[in-house]
Amino acid sequence: MSFVPVYAEELGFLQASSYFFVVYALVMLLSRPFTGKWLDVYGANVIVYPSILIFSFGMFLLAMSETTVMFLLAGAFIGLGWGTLFPTFQTISVQKAAAERRGLAMATFLSIFDLGIGVGSFIVGMVVAETSLHTFYYSGSFILLLGIVVYHLMHGRYLLKEPNYQKNNHIG
Repeated sequence: MSFVPVYAEELGFLQASSYFFVVYALVMLLSRPFTGKWLDVYGANVIVYPSILIFSFGMFLLAMSETTVMFLLAGAFIGLGWGTLFPTFQTISVQKAAAERRGLAMATFLSIFDLGIGVGSFIVGMVVAETSLHTFYYSGSFILLLGIVVYHLMHGRYLLKEPNYQKNNHIG
């Protein structure tokens, strides 16, 4: 997200870049109250899989933006996807930890997040220097879809085996 203003300038949407973050933040804030309730009712899989798709679609829209409306719509989809994923992943990390280790789980989760931001920004800078922001956002939209596989292998598939999952998620 740090590179959005630079990308907006490349596209000729420099004034829209500040609105991008307003839309992004607004949609993210609006999604948060529903995320917790839906997570409790439907479970993580029903939240995570669509949220990754929404986030990926937002990145794709960002890469393909030719108008200000498309650019701001990308911000809304990215805000909805990320705004739903982050608290869901945070909740999963705390729920998976034993009660006496929840503080450590939270600290580890946030440390890994911060490390990802730092290392990711460095890598993005190197990739963009060799390609372009358009190529980065376009490729990133497809790379994000790998998150579905990673999530499924690390957590999602185990939820499908839980006896109450199908009942609680209206599957059978």
